[in-house]
Amino acid sequence: MQNILYGALILAGIMAVFMAVHTAYVRQHGGKETRLSCGGCASQDTCGNSGKSGCCGQGSRFRAVIFDLDGTLLDTAADLNAAVNAGLAAYGLPTRSIEKTRTDIGNGTKMLVHRSVPQGTAPAAEAAVFDVFRSCYAQHPSDKTRVYPGIRGTLTALAGRGVKLGVITNKDSGVALPLIRKFFGERFECVCGWQEGYERKPDPDMFMRCLHSLGMKPEEVLYVGDTEVDAEFSEAAGVPFVLVSWGCRERERLEGLGAAGIIDSPAGLLQFV
Repeated sequence: MQNILYGALILAGIMAVFMAVHTAYVRQHGGKETRLSCGGCASQDTCGNSGKSGCCGQGSRFRAVIFDLDGTLLDTAADLNAAVNAGLAAYGLPTRSIEKTRTDIGNGTKMLVHRSVPQGTAPAAEAAVFDVFRSCYAQHPSDKTRVYPGIRGTLTALAGRGVKLGVITNKDSGVALPLIRKFFGERFECVCGWQEGYERKPDPDMFMRCLHSLGMKPEEVLYVGDTEVDAEFSEAAGVPFVLVSWGCRERERLEGLGAAGIIDSPAGLLQFV
C-alpha cells in the first residue's frame, strides 16, 4: 500500500510539471490554446496527424492564409498620420499623434478622417479635410511605412509549405496595390483592396471575392488581422482567424474576440497553419 501511495505521489508530481511546462508554452506561442479544424480535411475533427506534413499530408492545415494589411503586414501609421495632420492643419483643426491615429485605423480612410476631426465638425468641412488627406497620402504613402520584423520570413515559410497567400484590406485599392508590390513584390496570389462596388470589412464581400479568386472554401483558409474589425470580418465570412498583438490594438482589446490565438511575433503564426 505504501509503495502504491509513493507511486501515486510521483505520478502526480510528473503531471504537475507537465502542465506547468505546457501552460508556459501556450502563453509563449500565442497566449491561447486551441485546436483548429483541418482546412481541406473535412473528414477530420482535429489535426491529430499533422506532424511535419500537416493535415492530409499536404504540409499545412490550411490551403491559404489571407492577411489584413495595415497593422498586420505593414506599419503604416506614420504616413497615415502625416496625411491626416495635413488635412486637419489645412483647415485649422487640432492635429493628432501617431499613436492616436494608430488606434483609429481599421475601417478605411474615410472613417479614419471621421475619427480624426473634432466631434461636431460639419460634413462639408470633414469632406474637405478628407480631400486633402487623400491627396497627401496618394503622394506619400510609404515614406515611413515599414514591414513588421519577421513578416517576410514567415511568408517564406508558409510558401514553402505550399500555402497560398492573400491580402484583404479596407485601404483603397489604388494605394494598397502599389504598397504591396513595393514591399512584397508578387508574393501574394490574391490582393483585394477596397474599390467602388465593394463593401468594406467587416462585411464579408471582399472575403467572398478573394475565396472565389483562389477557388477555395472558407474552411480551407486562415485569416490574420489585428483589430476587432478583422474578428467581425472573419466571423461573418465563416473562417477561423488569428489576431496579432503588434498592430493597431493592444492585446487586452483582442482577448475575448473569438480568435484561435493571439500571437506576439510573426513566427507564432506557423503553429496554427
